[in-house]
Amino acid sequence: MRVLVAPEYRLDADFFCSSAGEAKRVLNEEAISRLLLVKGLPGREHGLDLLRWANHKNRLPGQVTVIDPNPMAKMELGEFLLSVGYRSADARNYFKMPY
Repeated sequence: MRVLVAPEYRLDADFFCSSAGEAKRVLNEEAISRLLLVKGLPGREHGLDLLRWANHKNRLPGQVTVIDPNPMAKMELGEFLLSVGYRSADARNYFKMPY
């Protein structure tokens, strides 16, 4: 299942979450294979907070796609994913590498 976490619905996904809180609920309740997200979300938590939470709870899926159009936000999200064991060939699609 694919989860899109963004302020507006732009891509096809099984679940659409407009806030980090909604995304946390879905990540806790569903088996997610791919997470698509932006950094800028409404509310006090943003995309990087969601990634930190999901990593801490072991709820990050095997594939994460950064769809943020802002280059700095895209870089921040990507750096976090690289730091927790994901790899990417295009700085957009990140895949969890087995240990």
